[in-house]
Amino acid sequence: MSNNLTIALLGRYFGWGGGVDFLRHIANGLLARQQAHNLKIFLLLPKDNKIETPVDFLHVVKRSIKGSIQRKRPWLALPTSAFHESVPDFFLHTQGERIEIVYHESSTAGLLRCLRRIKADVALPVNGTLGQNCLVPWLGYVPDFQHKYLKENFSSDECILRDIQFANIFRDATAAVVNSKAVKDDILKFSPNTKTKIYSLPFSPNPVPEWFDELEYDVREKYSLPDKFFMISNQFWIHKDHLTAFKAMISVDVNIVCTGTMGDYRRPEYMDEINQFLDTNNLTKRVKLLGHISKRDQVEIMKKSIAVVQPTLFEGGPGGGCVYDAASLGVPVIMSDISVNMEVEAENIWYFKAGSSDDLAEKMRDFLQMEVSRPCKDRLLKMGQRNLEKLGDSLLEAVNCVTRK
Repeated sequence: MSNNLTIALLGRYFGWGGGVDFLRHIANGLLARQQAHNLKIFLLLPKDNKIETPVDFLHVVKRSIKGSIQRKRPWLALPTSAFHESVPDFFLHTQGERIEIVYHESSTAGLLRCLRRIKADVALPVNGTLGQNCLVPWLGYVPDFQHKYLKENFSSDECILRDIQFANIFRDATAAVVNSKAVKDDILKFSPNTKTKIYSLPFSPNPVPEWFDELEYDVREKYSLPDKFFMISNQFWIHKDHLTAFKAMISVDVNIVCTGTMGDYRRPEYMDEINQFLDTNNLTKRVKLLGHISKRDQVEIMKKSIAVVQPTLFEGGPGGGCVYDAASLGVPVIMSDISVNMEVEAENIWYFKAGSSDDLAEKMRDFLQMEVSRPCKDRLLKMGQRNLEKLGDSLLEAVNCVTRK
C-alpha cells in the first residue's frame, strides 16, 4: 500500500453540488488513512484570471481589452473563483484535520504548474484527462452513463461530448474510480475493450462528529419549517424526478421540504413547470423550496425530518449524496428502486417503484403509521469510521495502481 504520498484533489472537474459532496467524501476517506500512511493532502481550486506567468498576464490583458470593448467602458479582468460556490462550505465538514487549499490559474497549464509546485505524487479524481504523458500520475473518474439511458435529457451534441470525454479517459488513464458497481458494469458494457483498470468505491456513509452537536439556532424557525415534514435534498435536475413526489402529495396530507439548487441548464423552464404544478394542485403551502443552503443547515433539517425521500430516476452512486448523508445519520429513507439504489447497505431503507407516485404515496402513508427507531450516535460514529477506513483503503489501492510506489 502507498505511503508518504502528496495527494492533490482536483476541484476543477466537479462543478455541481453533488460533485462537490463526492469530492468531500473522497477527502474524508483519505483523511481516515492519513496518519497510517503519512499522506499529505491538498485541495486544488481554479481561479480565472489568476496571474502566475507572463503568458497569464497577456491573457488577462487581452480579456480586459475585449471586455472593455463589449461593455463600452474600462473593465479589468480580475481573479474570480472558477469552482462551485459550495466548495469552501462543504470542505468545512471533513473528518479530522483540515485539508490545505491551493489556488491555481484555471487552465490545464495552470493546474500542471500547481501540481509541480506542491510536488504532488498523484492527482485525483480527474473527470477528464491529463494526457498519457502527464508527469504527475493521475486517477480518472467516470460519473455515470445517464446519457445512454435517458437520452431525452441531453442534446445530441452533449451525448457526443460525453462519449468523447469518456473515451479520452479510457484511452489515457491507467486507472479510474467510479462510485458504484452499476457504473463499473456500464463501462464494461459500453467500453468493453478499455485497458483502464476500474475501481468501484464502496458505499460508505460517514457522519462528521460535529453533525450531532446542537446548533445555536433553530433551523425550523430560521427557514419557517412545519413541525413534521419529509425532505428531498437534490438539485432540481430533471432526472431527480421531484414531480413524482409532488404528485404523491395529492393523495397524502404531508409536507415536503426541498433543498438544492433550483434549476437545470438542460431545461431552463423546468422550475416554472414545477411551480405551476404546485400552484395548480394547491401544494404551494405544503412544499418548501429552500434552494441551495449551507451544508450544516441541510444536515440539521435532514435530522429533523420524518424521512428523506429520494425519487431519482438515475444516479452514479447508490442513492446519491443525500442518501449517504441520511444513512450516516440514521435518518430513514424512502427511495426509488432503480438498480444502483439497490447497492445501498444501511438501516431504515424503504423502496418504491421508480416513477410511480401511487406507490410512493402508499409508502409514505405506511411510513406515517410506523414508529422507526434510529441508531444511536455512538453506533453511527463507529459505523462511519469503519466505512471511512474501507473507503480510504479502496482509494489507496487505486492510487497504488497509478503511482507504483
